[in-house]
Formats: sequence, structure tokens, C-alpha cells
Amino acid sequence: MGLHEKVLGGNTFAFFTRNPRGGKTKDIDRADIDALNKLLRNEKFGPLVAHAPYTMNLCSSKPEIREYSKRVFQEDLARIEMLPGNCLNFHPGSHTGLGTEKGIEIIADVLNETLRPDQSTTVLLETMAGKGTEIGKTFGELKAILDLVRADVQCHLGVCLDTCHIWDAGYDIVNDLDGVLNHFDEVIGIERLYAVHLNDSKNPCGSHKDRHEKIGKGCIGKEALMKVVTHPVLQGKPFILETPNDDDGYKAEIAMVKEDAPRSKEAMNSIYHRISVRKYEDKAVEKEKIMEILKAGMQAPSAGNQQPWEFYVVTDKNKIQQLSKCSSYAGCAANAPVVIVPVYKKEGVRFPGMVLEDMSIAQENMWLMTDSLGLGGVWLGIAPVPDRMENVKKVLNLPDNLEAFSLFPVGYPAESRPQQDRFDESRIHFVQ
Repeated sequence: MGLHEKVLGGNTFAFFTRNPRGGKTKDIDRADIDALNKLLRNEKFGPLVAHAPYTMNLCSSKPEIREYSKRVFQEDLARIEMLPGNCLNFHPGSHTGLGTEKGIEIIADVLNETLRPDQSTTVLLETMAGKGTEIGKTFGELKAILDLVRADVQCHLGVCLDTCHIWDAGYDIVNDLDGVLNHFDEVIGIERLYAVHLNDSKNPCGSHKDRHEKIGKGCIGKEALMKVVTHPVLQGKPFILETPNDDDGYKAEIAMVKEDAPRSKEAMNSIYHRISVRKYEDKAVEKEKIMEILKAGMQAPSAGNQQPWEFYVVTDKNKIQQLSKCSSYAGCAANAPVVIVPVYKKEGVRFPGMVLEDMSIAQENMWLMTDSLGLGGVWLGIAPVPDRMENVKKVLNLPDNLEAFSLFPVGYPAESRPQQDRFDESRIHFVQ
């Protein structure tokens, strides 16, 4: 699946955890899972959004269907845990006569029984169109489910917003996208929105029918959907196409979305995707990629354009081992194929008090470029701690005029972890 998505031009994808109409799962192929995890790391894929089967109905009025659905949910969540840091999306279900309030209670009971504080998968409730007795047609219904789930697993629970579904449910994203997203934030909290299903609709707003259409061919339209793609609060989230298409159609839609999305979205994706990587494959990093990282560092702005930096690139195994002992926090550098050491001039700069700020910007540029190249790294602080700075100076035999700023181990990642959304609106203060 990963290789196929790469051919189509995407960098995330959805897949059914089993036949969407139910049935048994395929046997686990550990080698295939390991290969996919490696591909996702190396090709900079965003979080995957697995989809539970349509036959799963946690709140059915029939006990046997509820039991089957709970078993499917628990089995599939255990399987997705083999792909750490991704998402499992499901339709909340249809109460089929039990009533919305009772259905919400039953769904929450299953989540409380199933979710674990130590899991890496984020479980997503999908917004629904409101066909029949579907639960999830309003943001309030999803909030009611979330509120009943115990506190120690709330961090593993969120929402997937389907553009066709909310349009069919009556949320006018064509004429009032900001209003819809503000309402979501007021009711649920925008930080709980983890993924978007990007679909046009065959039906007018409020039809409660749920019939997907190709992008630009339905009642929502391309212009409105591109506003969804480029909306500031949705940056860094996986967008999944569920349009009625073949491979050529999906390839064309992916290209269309990429073409219409601004460069700012690409930048935000890099910022959101970047994590600290402390484990690396036993594989050399190409010199060309190292040079790209260093070019990014040197593009940083600096006070008075003083550019106080120089860079030592260490690939000698013995030296790397020595550097890993220069700080109590630097042990992870020992298994890196290369360690970049940014250093700065103590003398001959116009604004010495601004040097550490200059170096920090250069370091961040390097980190973002590292991620964009399919590599991983971690920023290990050296300056301004005197003993760490002296230790690095001795290992590298630095001239008197140069001081070590940081250690930056770089390599092909041998680990993956879920991304973190650190946005906290309470830390923003407008002065007008």
C-alpha cells in the first residue's frame, strides 16, 4: 500500500483494517509490517488513517451485532498498534431504535473498555451525514461521546472531519467555513480534530444522504474544498481522499490539491512532522544530503548578518563515541552515522550577545531540512553549559576562538513516534 501511494503522489493513505463489509482479517506478515514502517519513515509519510469496517456498529439494538462489533474494534486496534503513531477511524454507529442518548452511552462504554493509556494509536470518531439513526451528525453528539470517556485515555481520542458528511449533515462549508470550524472549536475543540476526509458531495447541504463525489464535480465544489485544504487551523493534518475514483483519478486529484495548496502548507507540514529521532539505521548518510542540511543552516538570518557559525561534520566512529559522552543527555549520538557540531566565533562578531539566538535559528533550519530529506536528528544542547562546551572542544581540538553550540546526530530513522500538536491558544495575548 505504501509503495502504491507513493506512485500516486501521496504521502499518507487510508486502508480498511479488514474487508469493509466484514469478515476475517488477513494473517499478520511481520516482514511486510516492518517494511511499511521503514517506508513511512524514509519517505516522510504523515499519519495513516486506517478505517474500521462499515459492518462495525457498536451501538446496534441487536446484542449479537454489538458483541461482534466490539470484538472487531478490539482486534483491529491491536493490529494497528503494529504501525505506531497512526490513527484508527470509525463510524460511531446507528442506534437502530435504542435512541441517540443510549447509543452514545454504549459507544463510550466500548471505548472505556478498549482504550489503554499506553497505546500509540489515536482513535477517531468520524463526523456523519445523519442517515437514518446515525450518531455523529452533529458536533454535539461527538462531544457527548468524548465526555463519557475516562480521562486517562482522552489523549488517544479525537475526530475525523469528513467534508461530504458535514455538508450533508447541514454544516455549510461553502459559504461559512470559518463559522463551521469555529463552531467545531467551541463544541469539541479544534485540537481534537486529527484528520480530514476530503470529499465532494452529490447532494445539497443538509440532505442527510452521504454520497461522495469527485473533487469539483459535486455540490461543494473545488473552490470551497481548496479553502478547506489551505485553512490555517487544518495545516499539518492528514487529508484522505474517499472520492469515487480509479488510480488515475486519485493521481489527478492528489496533483490538483498539491498544485492549489500554497507553499505555506508544505512548510507547516515539515514543522508538524519534525520530531526528535534518537535511533538510527546502520546506514551512511550521503554527502549530498549533509551538504543540503548545512546549506539550510547557513541560510538562517543573524543579527547584523554576522553569521557567527562554522560546522564540524564528524563521521569517525571513535570521535562520535567520545562526543556522545560530552553530556549526560548525548548518549543517543553514539549510534548515529554522522554528528554535525555547529560552533560559533567568540570574537570578531558585531553583536556577541545575539550569537546564541543566531545559532538557534541555524540549528532549527538544519533540523527542518533533515526531516524534509527523509532523515532524522535530535538537537542536543551544549552551549551555554561550560563543562559540556569544554568537553566538545577537547574532542574536536577546537581553536580558542570557537565554541561548540550543540551536537546534532543525523541518520536514517529506526524509530517513529506520534506527532504532537502543541498549539495552546491560552498562551496567545492580543494587544489592541
